[in-house]
Amino acid sequence: MLLHLLRAWTGKRSTVKALFIAKSRLGRQVGDRLTGKNRFPRIRSFDFHDDRFLQKGLSMRRVIWLLTPLLGSLLCVQAIAKNKKDVTPVTAPVGEWLDLFDGKTLQGWEVLKKDHFDLAGKVFAENGAIVMEAGAPYTGITWTGDFPRDCFEVEWKGIRRNNYDIFCGLTVPVGEEYVTYVLGGWGGSVVGLSNVDFMNANDNQTTCIEEFENGTWYTFRIRVEPEKIQAWIDDKLRFEQPREDHKFDIYYQLEPNRPLGFFTWNTEGGIKDIRMRRIKANP
Repeated sequence: MLLHLLRAWTGKRSTVKALFIAKSRLGRQVGDRLTGKNRFPRIRSFDFHDDRFLQKGLSMRRVIWLLTPLLGSLLCVQAIAKNKKDVTPVTAPVGEWLDLFDGKTLQGWEVLKKDHFDLAGKVFAENGAIVMEAGAPYTGITWTGDFPRDCFEVEWKGIRRNNYDIFCGLTVPVGEEYVTYVLGGWGGSVVGLSNVDFMNANDNQTTCIEEFENGTWYTFRIRVEPEKIQAWIDDKLRFEQPREDHKFDIYYQLEPNRPLGFFTWNTEGGIKDIRMRRIKANP
């Protein structure tokens, strides 16, 4: 099977030619990418049309010598892919972004259909984004894996596709509590945290006004640190909420959104380019 794949990849029917070409090609591609240098020694150039060379054939030792780096390269690539897949939001290296959406499927996300999401709209992946159709009133998805409770930030792009209310709100952990980053609430323009000291996003110190246009993508980011919570829209800091001596909670209707979840309210929205990273706590 491996020899058939080699012949198909190199376009050569001859096993001898295929082996030499595959080794040289993998030596350049895999070796250069992993170390910046060619991991495997370049073989000298042979004239495959030289009858004297073809008549000699290859010894078994020579075949093994050729196949060893090739198989090693394939195993190395497989190991890298596996290790990348095993990285989770709680094990990702500090400071490195981790994608939470593959752009094609809802893998890693649960579509909420119970409690106050029982009349939710359809949720599906389309054109590199997750579409959440309008519900009555909620539609939402929740991350199914583990997630840090502190020292992290989440970034994503969101769009309001129709109607005029919350189109990509996000619920996140804040230590042992939770809070919701409201985007476009109370008629379409209110931004803030719900809730801070039992006051919602329309009536606390994080409240701000942002005019969102339907059909336009915006970039959002929220950062949770031990001392404060910060939030941005298109790289503009919109608020900074201290944590000390403040209580954070969410509406009970959004409890299924924990630990990390997006939602819409009577509105169709879309999200894409969802990613997170752990951050280092200040000493």
